[in-house]
Amino acid sequence: MNQTDSFEKMIPEALVRATDQFFAHANLEESRKALKEFEQKQPNVVEFATTLGKELSEEGRRMLIYLSMVLWKIFDSASEGNFPLLDAEELEKSFEAIEDFFLQKKDQSEDEILNKFQEEFPILQPFVYQFLFQKLLQPDEAQSWPESELLLLFMALSSLLNLFSQKYENV
Repeated sequence: MNQTDSFEKMIPEALVRATDQFFAHANLEESRKALKEFEQKQPNVVEFATTLGKELSEEGRRMLIYLSMVLWKIFDSASEGNFPLLDAEELEKSFEAIEDFFLQKKDQSEDEILNKFQEEFPILQPFVYQFLFQKLLQPDEAQSWPESELLLLFMALSSLLNLFSQKYENV
């Protein structure tokens, strides 16, 4: 599939915003219902986020699970509730690819790493990426996390986003 084909399945910014707003304004019952649906439809993603979350602070763990759920809901909504179940092995391989990338590039500048990251892991859903990184890098959140924790959040969520984007292309 070439880059032009990818943009034909671009998730609209309005859907990303609407999903974000739903979760931002959801009451306790709506939040529990959404979490239950997430656990039922994507148990491997929940396990992935929960397992990696053990290496994070309580705040980081909540953010990882929350953003994992929001990312899934964006893609599930875009695929009209038909988003496929992600396999645990796929999740592990996706995370390992990004983790290996960062281990290999650790001695390079941030700009070099970012440029090479975008080359190796192309952005297929720009509005979803924009949403994710705005959430991750909000000044109050980013300042409260150690750099290693922010990196783990970035790697985990990038892994999910890359895999969700690839799967969405085939829905």
